Amino acid sequence: MSYKTALRLLFILLSIVSTGCYPPDQEESSDSSEPSGGTVVIAMKTDIDNFNPILSTLSAASDIQGLIYLNLLRRDVHFKLHTSDYRPCLTKSWRFSEDFLELTLILRSDITWSDGVPVTAHDVKFTFDKMTDPNIPCSNRSHFDLTEECIVKGDYEVTFRFKEVYSNELDDVNIITPLPSHIFGDISAEEFINHDYNQNPTVVNGHYRVKRWERQQMIELTQNDMCSFQKPNLDRIVFRIIPDAVSRVTNLKIGDVDIVPGLLPEQAEEIKKNHADKIQVLSYSGMSFDYIAWLERHPIFSDREMRRALTMSINRREIVDALLMGYGKECISPIHPAYKEIYHKQMKPIPYDPEQAKKIFHKAGWRDSNDDGILDKEGEKFSFSMKTGLGNSRRRDALTMIQNDLKQVGIEMRQDMVEFSVMITQLKNREYDAALSGFRMGIVNHPKVFWHSSAMVGGFNRFEYSNPKVDSLIDLGRRTLDRDKAKKIWYEFQEILYADQPVTFMYILNNLDGVSRRVKGIETWPLGINFNPEEWWINDPSDN
Repeated sequence: MSYKTALRLLFILLSIVSTGCYPPDQEESSDSSEPSGGTVVIAMKTDIDNFNPILSTLSAASDIQGLIYLNLLRRDVHFKLHTSDYRPCLTKSWRFSEDFLELTLILRSDITWSDGVPVTAHDVKFTFDKMTDPNIPCSNRSHFDLTEECIVKGDYEVTFRFKEVYSNELDDVNIITPLPSHIFGDISAEEFINHDYNQNPTVVNGHYRVKRWERQQMIELTQNDMCSFQKPNLDRIVFRIIPDAVSRVTNLKIGDVDIVPGLLPEQAEEIKKNHADKIQVLSYSGMSFDYIAWLERHPIFSDREMRRALTMSINRREIVDALLMGYGKECISPIHPAYKEIYHKQMKPIPYDPEQAKKIFHKAGWRDSNDDGILDKEGEKFSFSMKTGLGNSRRRDALTMIQNDLKQVGIEMRQDMVEFSVMITQLKNREYDAALSGFRMGIVNHPKVFWHSSAMVGGFNRFEYSNPKVDSLIDLGRRTLDRDKAKKIWYEFQEILYADQPVTFMYILNNLDGVSRRVKGIETWPLGINFNPEEWWINDPSDN
């Protein structure tokens, strides 16, 4: 390795290496003046799929997993996107080899599972092996395509060896949420997928454990008395599944729930006006965007010019103004504007231009041959269905506006509202034409799980987008250490997606949460309200 290259590596990875020196005991201090005890009730839009972080694909499940499992490392509350601001958790220290091809983690020796068995490097190795097993559906597997192997060097020491140096080595390793290997044992992929533990995690190592799960009703977490990392303030956190947005806020107002994540803008405004004495509204930058997925195996959506024309037919600006009320903005790229170094600032939203869209449709052979207001071609109407989930009134209203816009250009779009869990299954099985859905981007830029052709199996590329150039740019972008070169790669990646329109990017959403004023100590971050639940407390723990 040349001296110049070594300096470049040190510059990029310096923040990662320097954070490896925090003494873990300094991380565990808490304000003893904060009252302990009591229960916080959180309203959820939808139930989870399972508790296993390898198998689950829902952000709701991820939020709960963060309460029952400890991460290898945790983010600093003042972290910045596109950096690695980590502090110890299960890992007390870490070091890179001189050539940055190996990363060694030293685990704490005083952390146990809730059955008293120590958490060890063998659990890390077991979890890594399952995440990288091609027979197990893990949406995060692509994080390890540049990792050669995971080596246990002792009960509390584990080394990751990389195929080549790249900029997100520590970020990718921290995707691993260790599972209790002694519970699973030496089992096959099929046995792992169908294991009872996934629905009933009896052994955990986080601040809380699962007391009960009543499907489609509630999930109750209680303190994990065996967690030796940090005792949480609250006795219980209860998640109530309330699909209807109006019902969630009604429960917040009458005090049956304490927190409602994902308020609608009009709900936030009404709460600020009439209930500010009891409820606070938290509004902060989020990482979620809504989009319309066009299933590319569908004959209408296989051509990119048709997809661009469909985007031109939808007045996204009007939808943003009408439904978001200033709590969001138009989205044009899968890379969030907060990634300032690589977000393509020069790109502008594809304009709303129904007349130009009509010309594209006409050129493709679509005409209203029988004057019924619907375009047709070779005896087939320009007609399809668009799915979205029940209980999300923002998407329901957006779907109606989209339907009206498409009708103006001669397209018959049928609304198909289904339960969210049903919709996810249908998207996975490709049982749809088009779908209005959403995606929460990660703290680390990793577009492979969504836009790479390999993500059609096990990932989130459920619209079957495949562009070899995009694949190569994603792979090259991860490997490129020079920030100026990386910027050019990610700019080109965004330009191609902009031209291809595999999805119609709708809008980026602010996080908008309603919180009872009895709940204190909340720190927010771009992924939501779930940054530090172990530090939440309530004024009067006896008031439940």
